[in-house]
Amino acid sequence: MARKIIIIGLLLIFTLILFAQEKITLDFMVQKAMERSLSIEAELLDYKNRQSSYKQSYYSWLPSADIRASKSWVNEDWQDPSAGFSANWGISSNDGRYFDMKSQMIDMINSDLSLENVKKNIAYNVLSSYIDVLSGSDLVKLQREVLAVEEQKYQRIEAMQNLGEVNELDLQQSEIDKIQAEISLNDLMLSVDNKRADLFYYIGIKDNGAELADLDPEINSQPREYQPNLQFQIQQKTLESTKLMQDQTYMELLPTLSLNWSYSRSSTDGITDFDLYSENAEVSLMVSYPLFDFFSNYQNLQIIKRQYKYNQRKLADQKLADKKELNSLNKTLDSQNRNYELYQLKADLADKVMARAQVEYEQGTLNLLDYNDYQNKLYSARKNEISEYYRLLETQEAINLLLSKKILGKW
Repeated sequence: MARKIIIIGLLLIFTLILFAQEKITLDFMVQKAMERSLSIEAELLDYKNRQSSYKQSYYSWLPSADIRASKSWVNEDWQDPSAGFSANWGISSNDGRYFDMKSQMIDMINSDLSLENVKKNIAYNVLSSYIDVLSGSDLVKLQREVLAVEEQKYQRIEAMQNLGEVNELDLQQSEIDKIQAEISLNDLMLSVDNKRADLFYYIGIKDNGAELADLDPEINSQPREYQPNLQFQIQQKTLESTKLMQDQTYMELLPTLSLNWSYSRSSTDGITDFDLYSENAEVSLMVSYPLFDFFSNYQNLQIIKRQYKYNQRKLADQKLADKKELNSLNKTLDSQNRNYELYQLKADLADKVMARAQVEYEQGTLNLLDYNDYQNKLYSARKNEISEYYRLLETQEAINLLLSKKILGKW
């Protein structure tokens, strides 16, 4: 029994260790950020309300109909029960129900587009913070290597100084390099801690110190073609809504042609005797024109026309701004891609040079100053390689956000 308890305990501990070491993925963080987002909740609420408003406008086309039944007490005597049914329906040339239904449909589409846009922005914001943490973590790992090398170098120089092979100045310079490496490491660790705090605050979960999973996206450095993004599509729909208002106001300047239908069937001599029910049906066609409403309707039309022209210019300006930003991002992406390839080449060459410098330094044919210079060039190239890779990835996804394409092919 005791043996079983020990085995179960060890299994639980092993499970907890595995769970604690499990990396946090970007997918998980984006999901959590969207779950807690008040912006998404507000957009969902607005979309559902728009759906209800559209359905209301659709149902407004149904006829007005009612059924009634009554029985009265008059002069201390019950009268015969009465009952009836009536219905009526009408349509006009400038029927407000048509324009209302079209307007509600545009609002519903805009609400859906806005919801999708908010989701993309949240995904991009999480990705951007996630990249900051990954980049910082990689630089911390690299700086730890730098510090370890500086400590080994200091110990080696200290041993050589004890043997009289180097002077006190070389030892002090090595100690300065070691201290500076430790300072840089502390600064990087603080920066990563702050970036992690911002990331976990944004997604609304507690940071248990778990490592973030690496990203392995496909980098596409080809220039992207312009396509209208979600924000542009929303403005297009808003322009359509203004045009609809303009059409409705224009129709109000014209005579109104109305078609009305009504039907009723009622009885005052009983409810169940249908032969006693009287029936009435009517269809009417009417033309009307409110004489003095023309002036106010005309001024209202001018107001809407001015607003429509302004919205047209605003939409065209937005298109030009988006194209300009896309052109800038395409150039940035191309430049960063070329720089990343050069930094990779530079880091590989610096690594080979450093390996040769290490041999020469140990043989005593290379002085400490030159050795430090080779070492600094190596780690500078590797830092640039790391930073440029993440900048390249962020620029690629910034283009996807601008064009409202899926962030990392998912959101």
